[in-house]
Amino acid sequence: MGKKRENLSASELTVMAALWELRGATLGEIYDAVSEETEWSYSTVKTLLRRLVEKGYVRGEPGRYARTYKPRVTRTATAKRLIRELLDPLLGGSYGPLVSYLATTDHFTDREIKELRRILHKRS
Repeated sequence: MGKKRENLSASELTVMAALWELRGATLGEIYDAVSEETEWSYSTVKTLLRRLVEKGYVRGEPGRYARTYKPRVTRTATAKRLIRELLDPLLGGSYGPLVSYLATTDHFTDREIKELRRILHKRS
C-alpha cells in the first residue's frame, strides 16, 4: 500500500479539477481554465501547482516550450478517498443512512440509478 497523501485544500482541488478536465496542461492553460472563476493571479496558480507536485498529486513533464502538468491520481480515486475521510468518522462506518437519504432525493439521473442497481446486484 502506498504512502498516504496529504490532504488537498479547496484551492488545490480547483486546480486538480481543471487538470482532470484538461488531462494535462501547461501552467498558462491551467491559469486560463481557473482564473475567470477564481480571479487568482498567475503566481497563485503557479504556487498551487508547485504544492500539488510536492504532495504527489501532479507531475510536471518538460515540454518543448513549457512544462506540462498531468494528474498522478484519478478524480474517482481522489473522490473516494476524500469521501471516506469525511464520512467514516461522521457516520461511524455505517453508510446505510447516507444511501437511504440519497435514494430519496432527485440527485441521480436514470443512468446513475441503473449503474447503482448493477453495483448493488453484483455485491449481493
